[in-house]
Amino acid sequence: MREQPEKIDAKFIKGFIRRRKKIFIAVSSLMLIGAIAVAFLTPKVYVSSATILIEGQIAGELLKSISMGFVEERLQVITQQILTRDKLLQISKQLNLLPTTQDSRAVDAALTDMRKNIELKTIQSGDINPRSYNPSQTVAFRLSFSSGDPVTAHKVAKELSSLYVE
Repeated sequence: MREQPEKIDAKFIKGFIRRRKKIFIAVSSLMLIGAIAVAFLTPKVYVSSATILIEGQIAGELLKSISMGFVEERLQVITQQILTRDKLLQISKQLNLLPTTQDSRAVDAALTDMRKNIELKTIQSGDINPRSYNPSQTVAFRLSFSSGDPVTAHKVAKELSSLYVE
């Protein structure tokens, strides 16, 4: 039985690779082929994002609803309003995203997929500046839309962000 070296150095690694060259080349080749296959066979997904800053001075009705830590709640209410079937159907018709068939199940499936591809992430002041006065205060949010087509991803993200700003 061989004794194990106490420390692994460059000489030991070179000898290990030299003695097991065929196995090393076979495993490396399989890993490279697998990585290339995954890269070419997985569908491309394009993500378009918009970062929207929540300003401190907002006029009238919004000031009452957003002040004193209610930003997340207000964003949740706006998100529920925007992700309704009617709003998403309106966006889908405007951008020609609906399937050509008028089957209600196909339309509902398309709208469900659209909802799954929308992501909303809040940004706290602590994420931007760790030494801020109130690190848990939401100062902005990032709205993203994923699609297999870069133009569609951009158009939908642009439309959704304009709805949030309105």
